[in-house]
Amino acid sequence: MGLGGLVGMLAVAIALLVLASGAHAATVPGAPTTLAVSGIGTTNATLTWTQSSGGGIVNNTVQLYSGSSCSGTPTLYSTNGSKTSFDVKNLNPGTDYAATVTSWNATGQSLPSACAGWMTEVRAAGVALPNGSEGYLGLVLAAIVGIPVVILLVYALWNDRR
Repeated sequence: MGLGGLVGMLAVAIALLVLASGAHAATVPGAPTTLAVSGIGTTNATLTWTQSSGGGIVNNTVQLYSGSSCSGTPTLYSTNGSKTSFDVKNLNPGTDYAATVTSWNATGQSLPSACAGWMTEVRAAGVALPNGSEGYLGLVLAAIVGIPVVILLVYALWNDRR
C-alpha cells in the first residue's frame, strides 16, 4: 500500500473515531418561534420568544422597527447567550413598533421569527397630565355650546328690557 492509501485510511479512521465519540459540528440555528410582547408601558416593552434548535452557543439579535410592520431599517440589539427575552427601553409614548428576532452561532444566522407589533401607551395609568390639561376638552366643548346659549340669553334679556 502506498503513502496515499495510508493517509486515506488514517482519515477514515479519524472520522470514525469522531463519529463514535458523539461529537458533531454545530448547525445553523432555526428561527425563533412564538415571539410575544408583554409589559407594554409608555417607553418600554418586553419581548419573549422560544429558542429553536441549533448546535453550539446560540446568540440572538432583536430587530426593532419604528412603525406597525417589520419593514424598513431596524435598530439592532444583541443578546448574550441563549437568552429568550429582551427589555426594549427608551421608546416614544403612543408610538407603533414591531420586532423580529434572529438566532446565530459560529456556523451562521437563522431566518427571522414572525413579526410582532405593538403600540406603547400614551401615558401611564393614573398619571395626571400637566396642569390638569385633560379638562381642556370639556372646557372647549362647553365654550362651543355655551357661548351661543349665553348670547341668546343676553339677547332675550335685552329685548325684554326694551
